Amino acid sequence: MKVSLAQLKKQAAKYKIKGRSKLNKQGLIHALDPHYCSGVCAYLRSSTTKVSRKKSRKKSRKASRKKSRKASRKKSRKASRKKSRKASRKKSRKASRKKSRKASRKKSRKKSLSELREECRKKKKMYDVKLKRCRGRKNTPKSWLPPRVKKKTVAELKAECKLQGLVYDSTTKKCRPSKRGTRKKSNLPAPVVNVAGIVRISYYPSNTQLIATIPPGVNPGDPFRVMHDGLIYTFKCPPGASTGSKVKVTIPLHINSTNTSPGTPHNKKRRKQSRKKSRKASRKKSRKASRKKSRKASRKKSRKKSRKASRKKSRKKSRKKSRKKSRKKKSVEKVWIDEIGGIRETKDGQLIGWATVDGTYTGDYLDFKENAYQAMPSKKSRKK
Repeated sequence: MKVSLAQLKKQAAKYKIKGRSKLNKQGLIHALDPHYCSGVCAYLRSSTTKVSRKKSRKKSRKASRKKSRKASRKKSRKASRKKSRKASRKKSRKASRKKSRKASRKKSRKKSLSELREECRKKKKMYDVKLKRCRGRKNTPKSWLPPRVKKKTVAELKAECKLQGLVYDSTTKKCRPSKRGTRKKSNLPAPVVNVAGIVRISYYPSNTQLIATIPPGVNPGDPFRVMHDGLIYTFKCPPGASTGSKVKVTIPLHINSTNTSPGTPHNKKRRKQSRKKSRKASRKKSRKASRKKSRKASRKKSRKKSRKASRKKSRKKSRKKSRKKSRKKKSVEKVWIDEIGGIRETKDGQLIGWATVDGTYTGDYLDFKENAYQAMPSKKSRKK
């Protein structure tokens, strides 16, 4: 017996059930149970519960199937991703190995002449086979070649030296101080300028007074240094003096009295230190030379051993080959010979030849066994 929702709602309005508009079919049946016929209500309730159970079961089955499908899809996707990652890693490794091998081969392999020429063309040059390097072309435009510097003439060099207050020397091809004037006035040595700008003095008869030449680049009022008996003194350039002019200089007595000669203990210490350094350097050189000799000797020994081993191996191989060949020669195929001297490959085979000197039927017989397998008879073995 089926009851519609409208009928149930009419019955609920009849019995004035609260909240009937919000109730479902099952809720209305439950509410009308005490007022309405109990058996019908129970039947309706049971039928509705069965339908609801079936629906819930279907929903749960669908949900479980969906979950299982999702899980299987996830697993398959993960597996495919892993496989693709592994494949990509393998490919990248192979590519990197190939690149490294190619690079190593390129480094080890000598560049061909065409490759060297291409490199030179990129630099806008040409490859020289004799020099084995790139050089500028002989008929190239001037913009590619470096600018040519003209050599200075002797007159220009002399003019430059004259501006510095010096003279051009044709032998050394450098500027030097002039030797004129100093020899005429006195027989003393000319002043020599050191690299540091110190001027060695020419000795004067008195012990305290000296004559010094002012070095180049010193103006009046500027300090300049003078060396005397291993000591260095500083003086001011007097007014009216210029480079190359000679000036009288006085050295204080207390400084002159404590002068150090070249044979002082200070210089002796320096000599000892220089000797020690030279000894150490000579020892180092001798050690290096001995190490080099020992290395060379060890290399020679190792090379000799390797050569001997390779020679032995080659000799053994050659001997084995020669033995095999000799064995093959010795192991000659045997042949069947008849009573008459006819030679056959087998007993019932075709006739190949005759065991005679001429190889004919009427010739003299060679030494052989009748009706037996044996080696091919030679001309040396004749029947007597």
